[in-house]
Amino acid sequence: MLKISLTKKFRNFEEKFKYFYKYRFDIDYIRYNQDKKKIKKKISKEWFKQNSNKKLLFKINLNNKTIGLIGYNLDNFLYFIVIDKKKRSLGIGTIALKKFFSKLKRKNYTVKTMIDKKNKSSLRLHKKFDFKVIKKIGRFLTLKL
Repeated sequence: MLKISLTKKFRNFEEKFKYFYKYRFDIDYIRYNQDKKKIKKKISKEWFKQNSNKKLLFKINLNNKTIGLIGYNLDNFLYFIVIDKKKRSLGIGTIALKKFFSKLKRKNYTVKTMIDKKNKSSLRLHKKFDFKVIKKIGRFLTLKL
């Protein structure tokens, strides 16, 4: 049985940055992102120091092992989800997002995301929820829950 949990707890700043950097610059995430550049770790860390207070990060844990990350931007209400490649297509993303949306709903946070039309997996995942397209720019759709 899959035991999936979300946690905002990180041991320290270094661990928080480690997971942010790993998942934000995941090769599949970058491929479907508007900004396709991988930023050097040192530059990214400086940016993260200045901006991490504007982000909520949730580790996605499967049987107490971190296998993904959900990030939420408090400035523009956009979120992202990335799961380790070997753990995709198991329903983990759906369960993690249900938990994530429930947490944000309790705080009355707006939830939006941007999806590349070519990212069929993400489109299928978001169809499971009641997202509406609110903007189209080129290949990218902005969806709101």
